[in-house]
Amino acid sequence: MRILAPTLLCLTGLAAADVGVERALRIQEGVQRGLASQAGQTAERAGLLADDLRYNRVGDESEAVQAEQLASEIATLVAAASPEARTMAFVQEHLARARRGGGTGDLDLAAQAQGELAARLDRLARNAQGGLGAANGVEDLRAAIDAQQRLLDETAKLGDQTLGKERDELAASERADLERLSRQQQALEKALEDTAKGLREQAAAAQDPRERQNLENAARDLDQGKARSEAKQAADALQENRLAEAQEHQAEVLRELQKADQALAGQDRNELAELDRRMQELQRNQERQQQLLDQLAKQQKPSQAELDRMRAEQQNIAEALKQQQMTAAQQEAEQAAQELAEGDRQQAQQEMQQTLQAMQQAQQQLQQQMAQQRQQQDQAQQQQAQQQQQQQGKPGEGGLEDGARKGANRRGWEVGLEPQERETLSQVKAEKFPTRYEQALQQYYRALAGGGE
Repeated sequence: MRILAPTLLCLTGLAAADVGVERALRIQEGVQRGLASQAGQTAERAGLLADDLRYNRVGDESEAVQAEQLASEIATLVAAASPEARTMAFVQEHLARARRGGGTGDLDLAAQAQGELAARLDRLARNAQGGLGAANGVEDLRAAIDAQQRLLDETAKLGDQTLGKERDELAASERADLERLSRQQQALEKALEDTAKGLREQAAAAQDPRERQNLENAARDLDQGKARSEAKQAADALQENRLAEAQEHQAEVLRELQKADQALAGQDRNELAELDRRMQELQRNQERQQQLLDQLAKQQKPSQAELDRMRAEQQNIAEALKQQQMTAAQQEAEQAAQELAEGDRQQAQQEMQQTLQAMQQAQQQLQQQMAQQRQQQDQAQQQQAQQQQQQQGKPGEGGLEDGARKGANRRGWEVGLEPQERETLSQVKAEKFPTRYEQALQQYYRALAGGGE
């Protein structure tokens, strides 16, 4: 198992029933709770800082927006509305399941989620020093993707809370959330220009031609694509309480950013990493589809405004599936959107269920591909290790051979060993002892070969 973050023990190969492992898991749960508590407090302090900067006028508006955005980002890392979102709460839950006998699958999920959290926290730490438009264009792009996904999720949540309300009917807290989301969307739109600039600067400094080309392609996609214009339209729609429209623009921004990220990867993206990315994106779309299905099931007589909002979200899901080239699921999702447009609630539910089934099949196919890719990588590593061992075992290259060395001018020492002993020592030799230990071993075996002389 890969250790994706230092706070998670490498325990996936052990039985959860083992007393020592159970104790270690309990310790890890405590560590995770402590981290979540610290992160929550940090989010609160960042929010208070934003208020202080804005209302007490001790800083400019851009600093307030940055602190406000940082607070929102950290808060969504601690917990989210969806239980399947990769948050600190998700890690705690799966560690607890593993301790109760859930097996290595829960540990794998906890490790994967913790790795994603560590990467996002690292990007937040970098960007907190200079906003989204920091010096590293690659990091800025990944941070922008995270930020846009969060804004889309928060907009959808606010849309559920304010369904059917005009702007002047919103509660004070709802208007504040609306204004906050609009400000953060505007900040992201402005940051994308700096992100493209950072990518171009990195391209100019890149030594590898392929890396330089990939960076230039990603910068071009941001410059020539619709990300900035869609982000501006999303911010305007948020300001005017047109949340369904805002979500459509936000989803388009996210697709444009992901397109730039794919250009950044070029043709050299690790295949397993690409499959893992596709799996994570599919899981997010599954969560969105399940939430939408649950919402529709609860609405016995949804209003036209609610049906329009659901249709927009369903169409966004279909577009996301199209980007992933999951044709079967895409077609079912598009049919569900059409049924919602026609007001056929029951048929729309059936189409949504079929969309989820198609997603499940796609997920199984990705799992098979990932398993095959892992097997191929393991085989390649084994072959490489065998080749290295064979090279180390060749006469005159530091390996051990049966009997005297052939050739008086070759390095090494003469020793006769049984095949089993020789194989053991060859494996030890391959572990590359420090020079001083290797010299001591040589002296010892020379003495042994000489019969104690």
